[in-house]
Amino acid sequence: MSPKFSASKIVFSDGTEVPLEPASIVLFVGPNNVGKSAALKAVQERARDIRSESPVLMSVEFAREGSVSDVEKLCKSVATKSDPGHDQYQYFGKTLSLSNLALFWELRNDGLRDFTELFVHRLKTEERITAADPVDHVDYQNQGKRHPMHFLHQDDGLLCKLNDLYESAFGEALIVNYGAGRVVRLHSGLPPKISEGEDRVSKNYLRALEKVPTLESQGDGMRSFAGILLHVFAGNRQVLLIDEPEAFLHPPQARILGRALSSELAESKQLLIATHSIDVLKGLLHGQDSRVNVIRLRRASGKNIANVLNAATIQSVLADSLLRHSNILDGVFHERVVLCEGDSDCRFYELMLEQVSQHADFMFTHCGGKHRMPMVIRALRTLGVPTTVVCDIDVLNDKHPLQSIVESLGGDWSAIYPNWKKVRDAIESKNPSVDVSTLVQEFESIVKPLDQRSPLPKQSKKDIQSLLRKSSPWSILKSTGELFIPSGQPTEAYSLLKESLRILGVRICPVGEVEGFCKEVGGHGPRWLNGVLTRDLSDAQFENARSFVGGFADSASDVTD
Repeated sequence: MSPKFSASKIVFSDGTEVPLEPASIVLFVGPNNVGKSAALKAVQERARDIRSESPVLMSVEFAREGSVSDVEKLCKSVATKSDPGHDQYQYFGKTLSLSNLALFWELRNDGLRDFTELFVHRLKTEERITAADPVDHVDYQNQGKRHPMHFLHQDDGLLCKLNDLYESAFGEALIVNYGAGRVVRLHSGLPPKISEGEDRVSKNYLRALEKVPTLESQGDGMRSFAGILLHVFAGNRQVLLIDEPEAFLHPPQARILGRALSSELAESKQLLIATHSIDVLKGLLHGQDSRVNVIRLRRASGKNIANVLNAATIQSVLADSLLRHSNILDGVFHERVVLCEGDSDCRFYELMLEQVSQHADFMFTHCGGKHRMPMVIRALRTLGVPTTVVCDIDVLNDKHPLQSIVESLGGDWSAIYPNWKKVRDAIESKNPSVDVSTLVQEFESIVKPLDQRSPLPKQSKKDIQSLLRKSSPWSILKSTGELFIPSGQPTEAYSLLKESLRILGVRICPVGEVEGFCKEVGGHGPRWLNGVLTRDLSDAQFENARSFVGGFADSASDVTD
């Protein structure tokens, strides 16, 4: 039988255990510098029985099937005998001594030392660019296939599969040159037509093929894409470790690659990938997602934390059409998501954060108002993404959606309710700034000059809406901010309420709404933001905004797990 070797369990430094199957596809995601690449390296080192300490993985367990003689047969079929007098072989720069094989295969439950290369391979960036370069032929009758190109050269079915994947990404065919002499060479382009009575080694065909660009002369994207396909589908290793497969690829190509890796991968192979690409992630989930496990790594208090997300969990998040067509899933690649009410809020707060912190890896996003926030928060928590929620102060106006926001963050509404009610009742009790007779006079001044038979002009509609806002204490609160809250017990209750919300990860805009941070600029939303962008954001007038946003980075106590 063919021997088998795979990772059976990974234990992370925080104690999280992830059992694996021989056909598992494991995707490491998360912000920069949290250990995604280090996790791949640690798996390779543990497979080689290197005991160096890893900041990400505590341990890796392996499963193996087959006898020592099965491994010997595999070694002799793919490696080159280097010493006629001894059972020593060379395989990709490693010396394999069969006299030591039993020690590593049967008598140890650890790694395989130099024999690891027979089963496990970490595909580095430079190697996948050069993987499709010409390689020397081997004697297929007396020598094993030592390079993925040898497998491709001898398997038309495999060539068709790789060609279909390559063509879907680049619109060009992947062509093997069967008349390249002592080497196996690939071309990329439009394949020449084979005339009647000729074949792939006929002179006319080969002469036409020579005019088609070689793959090694193409850009890094094409070469890297083909190199990954070769090692994953054409090689004989059973465990493949790939760091950032999206390198050199445009987003559509990265998604095609991800889909190919999950939908076309043989059940006998195990794949571990570290990526920072939403396109690779979505592509993998589009294929046989039952094989896919997504592990989000992050750092907290100097320790690596692992959140395990199976594909079904992520697909449940994407079941909602709003989330499916939003950038919410991108949050898994950032330290934290800051969820705002609108796009202008996101852009302004992000600009302010850049003024106070150059290192915070936060993603700012919105869901078009307060009422969709709870659903987005639950989705982000499902994905294990720490979340800060920023609301205008009028979120205190009604129990909904505030209660849902609190509960979606894991908070206890019954503990928050008393202080919220004190604040709300105090605001409701404040007299409007204008009496009824004044409102009637102003309303008449707006509508009397109008033609009674014509549609209501846009500006008149705005004037009426502004007039109605004057009669609401909540409109005054939103335009004035915290200063409108009555002093005494209401202010004390507001301080307690604000702190309870802060601990959960909710920030209330202290000036009412984002436009309150710069009232010198008129307008609302995009118009206001465009005016702000013409100003010096480091100026003292934005100190209040910088201070407020600076608090986002101090979010260690936010409840997100």
